[in-house]
Amino acid sequence: MNSMHATCVSVFGNSDSGCLLLGPSGSGKSDLALRLIDAGGVLVADDRVIISTRDNALIASPPPLLAGLLEIRGLGVMTMDCVDHARIRLIVSLKDAAMIERLPTITTQSLDGIEVPRMLVDAGKASAAARVRWAVGHIMASGRLEGVLTLVPGRPTGDEPTGDETVSACHAEPGADPELSSDAIQAYSGRGRRPPRGIGNE
Repeated sequence: MNSMHATCVSVFGNSDSGCLLLGPSGSGKSDLALRLIDAGGVLVADDRVIISTRDNALIASPPPLLAGLLEIRGLGVMTMDCVDHARIRLIVSLKDAAMIERLPTITTQSLDGIEVPRMLVDAGKASAAARVRWAVGHIMASGRLEGVLTLVPGRPTGDEPTGDETVSACHAEPGADPELSSDAIQAYSGRGRRPPRGIGNE
């Protein structure tokens, strides 16, 4: 278990859809996290993330003193709902658009000996959050790395995941359902279907 300078969001609000945002201070980690949360995600941790391993998967969780806190530039540090852990499905390195290839080679990044898909994103682009959501959904649906960063709409990608453990929340409202439906996963798997209401098309 170790702590690192990063921000993490559960892209679909459950314990199986974590996205780890990496970049120097001022690169837009908290801003991109806010947009992912606004699109239906839930905060895991901002600024500092505790990384651990479980069943050959990387798990992100918030330091206790920072749980439920997100810095919103121009407003300050705000309190919001958060999940207490999430499996890291994708690592996003924040870079300037000029450094990002249009059709990049698929890469991974190793943390604690576990390889995780990695993509480069310019946090300042309007489509940044949508790109991250699409990539995480594709990874969850396909269960493999091939095609993660060069998606072809309409191409089958494999079986849906078998399910997800129930995740406890730091400040969740009563009755909130953290589960991600199979329809939501299919919508992000490149099969040409629109996301169901509440998952990216509010």
